[in-house]
Amino acid sequence: VTPGTGTVTPLPENTSNTLENTTETTGHKTVWDGDRDRGGDRPEDKRVVTLPFFKVLEDKTTHRYGTYDVAKRTTEVKIAPSAQVLPEPNQPATQYRELDTELTTDKGTGEFTLKYNGSRFTILPDDDAAAQLIVVGDETKNRDLFEKALHVAFTKMGLEVADLDGVYIHFGKE
Repeated sequence: VTPGTGTVTPLPENTSNTLENTTETTGHKTVWDGDRDRGGDRPEDKRVVTLPFFKVLEDKTTHRYGTYDVAKRTTEVKIAPSAQVLPEPNQPATQYRELDTELTTDKGTGEFTLKYNGSRFTILPDDDAAAQLIVVGDETKNRDLFEKALHVAFTKMGLEVADLDGVYIHFGKE
């Protein structure tokens, strides 16, 4: 086209192909949200974010469980190891949410306090059964417990996967 001589004809509007769903990168995490078929098993009610998970002993972050893809679905949360390596978040606390709840895995049941500060999501045991449940789950990096706690956070605390920058589990009661 010679400059100044071409014309542009807009494509017809087709709402079935409109891209309302997005993939966004915010800081160090990638969030996928949507109901379009992207060539894989992505249910309509699913959101995925990649997050670092940490173990806290005596109020010190001592161990990195790893980086996991967190998939939020309507009825459950699933976490799976990710190939990414993410740093420990250092964002300032901007809010405070707390919920006392009972969590059950195939290893047992315990009372926990779930806290969110605007960046970090923390799981704290409230009774001896909860503390024992965390110790027993350490062999599998407490993945079952993380899934249950995150599901409660999303359904009862009003959090979304994109709200989180890191997930922490405390060994021992506060």
